[in-house]
Amino acid sequence: MPTSVLKDTFFKIPKKKQDHILKCALKEFAKRGLSGTNILDVAKRAKISVGSLYTYVDSKEELYVAVAENLVTQMIDEMDQLKIKDSFMDNVCMLFEAVNDSGRNKSDAMRFYFDMMTEMVTPKIKDATLRLEAAKREKYIMIIDQAIENQEVAETVERDLLAFMLDGYLQTFQLALTTTHYRNKTKVYFGTNQPEELGRKMCDYFELSFAKTATAE
Repeated sequence: MPTSVLKDTFFKIPKKKQDHILKCALKEFAKRGLSGTNILDVAKRAKISVGSLYTYVDSKEELYVAVAENLVTQMIDEMDQLKIKDSFMDNVCMLFEAVNDSGRNKSDAMRFYFDMMTEMVTPKIKDATLRLEAAKREKYIMIIDQAIENQEVAETVERDLLAFMLDGYLQTFQLALTTTHYRNKTKVYFGTNQPEELGRKMCDYFELSFAKTATAE
């Protein structure tokens, strides 16, 4: 994990306590955003004094950056652990399943992720988000290249555009899992606010629009 915004004292405490503080900060930022979060609330949730918290980090903004860098590292590790399957659509469905798992089991992390994508409070936040985007693009391109080699997708397909559109589908699904607005939007468009159903529809439509049409002669 990047260490530039955290003081040396933070890394002298047990790893379990480090993780606890960052998790508590993530929950507060996910709930209220950067501007709405008070450093006192983070300290209370972590069951430490504000003074102790300031021995680990200089400001609320730097704590936000530390949480962002930690989350990005975790998300990249999870992306790396996804094993590429034999078929193009098996891989696409695997990505949708991974998003569904994160949305259901890591809702605070997903809310923070979308807040982080819009805040861009410092160059460090920008660097962290770009690092994540590069890792996602690498995984998508690996999947697409394999599909081209297996003749599931035409050689003429624009790899970067297809990767970009796949990420857009996945982010829309993430929003439907994470935000009230997108759940309501799903209800308006599809008559249901069940995100899993949306995920299935999106995965099916991706196959119809890209896998089949891309291989048409």
